[in-house]
Amino acid sequence: MPETITLRSIAQVTQAGDTQNSSLPSAQWLSTLRTWTERYRQRRALFNLAEADRHLLEDIGVSRWDALRESAKPFWRR
Repeated sequence: MPETITLRSIAQVTQAGDTQNSSLPSAQWLSTLRTWTERYRQRRALFNLAEADRHLLEDIGVSRWDALRESAKPFWRR
């Protein structure tokens, strides 16, 4: 006899306590998401700074080339 496969909603899964399929706890996932969002925001700001004003980059001790290289990194990389 074939097995019956049923689809459960997220609410049913969490009510049943079936969290085996989640790879990260929700708190850790939110922390990672916040980190990625902040990196994206900082890199966009650095890119805009590198394009707009070299004097401000000099004030913080960063070359234009370094700023562009850092801003080109994907948000998930350190």
